[in-house]
Amino acid sequence: MGQLLLILLLSIYLMLDYSRVNATLLGLFPRPWQPRVLEVSDLIGTAVGGYVRGQLVIATFIGVFVWLGLSVIGIPSAAAIGFLAGAFNIVPYLGPIIGALPAILLALTLPGALIKILLVIGVFVIANQIEGNFLSPYILSRTTDLHPVTVLVAILVGVGLLGFTGALLAVPTVALGKLLMQRYYFPSRIYTEGP
Repeated sequence: MGQLLLILLLSIYLMLDYSRVNATLLGLFPRPWQPRVLEVSDLIGTAVGGYVRGQLVIATFIGVFVWLGLSVIGIPSAAAIGFLAGAFNIVPYLGPIIGALPAILLALTLPGALIKILLVIGVFVIANQIEGNFLSPYILSRTTDLHPVTVLVAILVGVGLLGFTGALLAVPTVALGKLLMQRYYFPSRIYTEGP
């Protein structure tokens, strides 16, 4: 959890001072390479930006869905729990648990606690099934210009190879690979004329 917080803080600082960091990193490359490095940097920005936009849309859906579901059940602080569920949804496996835990603890304090707990678990299971099976593939395919099947396969391969880190990096990496092929490989003589 400490590493996640450190990554978040580092990301915020990098975004606030992006132009200076970018100029410093660009200065590390020889001058003749710098235009190509800028091109690739733009492609990386496009791939990662699409992924982040998609994740924000998915997190918003999860937050609203959990908020409405818990409100119907009668769990106090449903809006705050919905916000937590949406915010932590980007963490595979751990996110739903972090979101559900406060709701379950609050359900314990209410009359008919067992039924409320089962309903809370039901809300989180339904939200995550919708997110994992429908929303993620569809929304990420739209924001990264990848086919939904490609998104699913990328996430599965990423999880299989690198676990949590692979799940986070899979879709932007595949999106970047597609952009690099479109920019450099398809227009090349190797592709158009053959080896």
